Amino acid sequence: MNLPALSKSGYKKHEHKLLKVVTDVAEDSMCNSAKEVAETFNRDECVVSVDGTWQHRGHTSLNGCVAVLFIDTGKVLDMEVMSSYCPTCRKLQKCIRMLNMLL
Repeated sequence: MNLPALSKSGYKKHEHKLLKVVTDVAEDSMCNSAKEVAETFNRDECVVSVDGTWQHRGHTSLNGCVAVLFIDTGKVLDMEVMSSYCPTCRKLQKCIRMLNMLL
């Protein structure tokens, strides 16, 4: 097709837009599932299964996720992505080190 490659900034822009849409849809779906459980089973409390995973085994993994599923239907009621790495914190630490070196 002879099309030029997508630039990194262009890719990131589309990735960010897609992430927002996917996040909104996932949150709506989980909220609807929770409402459905409350209405269908007429109870505020329910039995759930909670499971999590990390990207790597051991204590060296930086990324992971956990999900809460309703036992009776298997629907996802909540999920959370976890990360031990924060790029903003990393930048701030570098700035503080640079300032300390200058003072």
